[in-house]
Amino acid sequence: MQWSSAKTCAAATISLLWEVRSVMQTSFPVLVFTNNHFDPTWRRCWDRRFTVRGESYASYAELEDYYLTDNLALAEAHAGYKFDAESTIVVRKFVERHPEQLATLRRLAAAGRFGVGGTGDNIIDTNMVLGESIVRNMLLGLRWLDEQLGFRPRLGVRNDGFGHSAQLPQIFRGCDITLVAGLGYTPLPTRYWRGLDGSLICGADFPIVSRACSSQKYTPCACCRGVGCPACGQRGIAPALYAPLPDPIDAVHLQASGIGGVLHASEEMLPNPAIIAWVEKGREAYDIRFAIGEEQVAYHQRWLDQLANPPEADVYTGELNPNNSGVWVTRIKTKQTCRRQEYALLAAETLATLASIRGVEVPRATLHATWLTLLFTMFHDAVTATHIDAAYAELGDMWREIDAGTAQVRTAALDALTQPDPATVSVINLGDGPSTQLATVTLASAPPALALVDDTGTPADVVACRQTEDGSTTVSFIARDVPGLAAKSYRVAVGAPTGEVALAQPVIENARFRISADTQGLVSIFDKRLGRDIAITHSYRPNELILERDYGSPWTTLHPDRTRHALSAHTRLVAATDGGSYQRLTFHTTPRCRLADEQVLFAAESTVTLYTGLERVDFAITADWDAHSNRIRVAMPLPMAGQGVYGIPYGILARDEYAPTFHAWTGANGEWPAIDWAGVEGEGLSVALLNQGLPANSTETDAQGRKTLLLSILRSPTDPTYLHEPQWYSMTEYDGMRDAGHHQFAYALTAYAVPFAESDIVRDATAYNAGLLAVPGRVALPDAPAVTSDHVRIAALKPAEDGPDMMLRLWEYRGASGVAEVTLPAGVRAVMQVNLLEADMQPLTIHEGRMQLALHPWEITTLRLSR
Repeated sequence: MQWSSAKTCAAATISLLWEVRSVMQTSFPVLVFTNNHFDPTWRRCWDRRFTVRGESYASYAELEDYYLTDNLALAEAHAGYKFDAESTIVVRKFVERHPEQLATLRRLAAAGRFGVGGTGDNIIDTNMVLGESIVRNMLLGLRWLDEQLGFRPRLGVRNDGFGHSAQLPQIFRGCDITLVAGLGYTPLPTRYWRGLDGSLICGADFPIVSRACSSQKYTPCACCRGVGCPACGQRGIAPALYAPLPDPIDAVHLQASGIGGVLHASEEMLPNPAIIAWVEKGREAYDIRFAIGEEQVAYHQRWLDQLANPPEADVYTGELNPNNSGVWVTRIKTKQTCRRQEYALLAAETLATLASIRGVEVPRATLHATWLTLLFTMFHDAVTATHIDAAYAELGDMWREIDAGTAQVRTAALDALTQPDPATVSVINLGDGPSTQLATVTLASAPPALALVDDTGTPADVVACRQTEDGSTTVSFIARDVPGLAAKSYRVAVGAPTGEVALAQPVIENARFRISADTQGLVSIFDKRLGRDIAITHSYRPNELILERDYGSPWTTLHPDRTRHALSAHTRLVAATDGGSYQRLTFHTTPRCRLADEQVLFAAESTVTLYTGLERVDFAITADWDAHSNRIRVAMPLPMAGQGVYGIPYGILARDEYAPTFHAWTGANGEWPAIDWAGVEGEGLSVALLNQGLPANSTETDAQGRKTLLLSILRSPTDPTYLHEPQWYSMTEYDGMRDAGHHQFAYALTAYAVPFAESDIVRDATAYNAGLLAVPGRVALPDAPAVTSDHVRIAALKPAEDGPDMMLRLWEYRGASGVAEVTLPAGVRAVMQVNLLEADMQPLTIHEGRMQLALHPWEITTLRLSR
């Protein structure tokens, strides 16, 4: 790019800016920060160009490349110039494209002239992903900076995150970060934030005395329509469009604060080369210089020194939610796919780690690349679905890459751990506790009707058995009590054909539940073990579908009109069947409703199934959907009053009902984000809905004080807030956010006689999502680590990032302190307690292959096992 002309043209403007306000000479320092906010996906794709109406739009990876390229040129030309990149992914991608620049970036980082925010790999959403995913994002992102740049961020960054989980303080502290910036859009109301486990961090609130921020977005070059030409330097974007110069410095604010920051920052825009002359001119009146974000830490040191004992009035405890509640439902497949792939990759990683005990090499490159791609799909404009259609298509390709990488890791481990045997099926449980689940396996050669018998001679309950066109047989069955981190084998035998018979009445039951229905839906769900109803008809029927008016954007509902149509009147019972190992009710819902003169096309088949041996009620919905400005909810009316309680990343949190807000794009409509489950805890009864990537949950209270659990499954926003801003460029490729098409949903209901913290809800919800892995042949797993405790569980078993050791992550999941006993695999010679970055090792004592470990409530701790 040619900067000389830009400098000449800006000279008069610079003088004018500095002369607008009369200032007195001051020695107070003024720090100029150059640091763009980067969205790797949103109004563009990440790593591909796309064409709309004959114009080619550069990718975010390209824009971020140009930003770093231009900043590097400024740094080389001016010894005092400094700049930041917001997150690791920006720099990592740049180095992939320009490996020759790594040495320059290292040199500038070592000189304190280049910094990167402590975001982890990217600024992921922290409400809709597993706690382990938040940890991995920090681990992989910060280790890359340390290993490649020799740079360790001390300033955490959460810019543009749509709410923040209550476990973030603990996770940041586990990564040696105590100061965090960007805590919007539910801002930190105090200086300190105490998380769920008691960990404290300090919110970064630096006094800003001038800004040069802009939301200008780059239109394709007018000369070449974005494909690249000499006029745009082959970049394909409008040339010579720079971030604006800062406003005049607020001298009064500066004098009051004793220090001030100037934000030479924007979104997408390239650094303005005239900023050099602007700073030089400013030195006539101010002690002004360029800085990187890390230099803010020194300003906050007096408050950081009080972290061990801060003033209680200056401490906020809890989470920074709710806001932007529309993101928990829009393009629901982004949430469903993320949850499925999180559990699948964690399972494959655990299997690979177990195989390494047998000397099998872990496919580290594949595992690492798959994690990075999965973390990208969790970015705060990715899993949230606040992006255009081209970006959604790119995410779909990433999902296929993640599935392929996960399968490669899993297959490599299974090949080493499985003895081929056509007469045997093995079921693997990669969780840490016994699990009974529905499992499915395909056998290349098997009778069309088969039976499965375990090693004790006990037959499995076969749910379905069907032959495919290639002659293979797929069998689904109930695998009972499969031990944690172990495999259970079944012998294949000839069995009786499976099939369904009609029930005389719409009543189904198993040993645990009895469900009554009529021709228009469920009436009640009775828990035989607890001796009481756990769902009844009052405001709605159990599992009733609700069509609700919802005018808004992908981010939020924007209008208070939430007119509802309960759809039992449009629902009919089509089957009540007994399949031998299950009983099922099937309903069809086909409404023809108009809301605000808009036609809603919705056709759904919903099933309610009770399986033999499963301690839950299973629900499934298949639906075809095409609508504007509406949503679909599922209602589960409960027989009692109580407190709403929700699963969050690495935690459980009680949350109250709240009044919706519609006045801003950060509004929230009464819902809360839930990880794996949400429920109501009452006197002697706790009822929970388990979900598989359906995070939008809430409760409502009727006139008698009884609660209804509500679960949102579909939404069709039409307002393109921030997607289409024609003042910059016209982008209308967002119709996919309405989510028209075919959908499938799964969720389940269960209940306990005790409060959730005393129940098995965490293990039950995790097992429901993780499932069991069934494979042909006989699998023999090596002895794995085990934990003896009623309040501590294994959260992850993974290979160490820097050697042959194993990392064992433990989590206290009931909010109770106590001691857990850890049994170690044979051959473990040493155990170190480490932080979340797998550093700061503290040796622990082993006695006869066991060790005692004390954990405080909600603590996440990591052990390094050396063999």
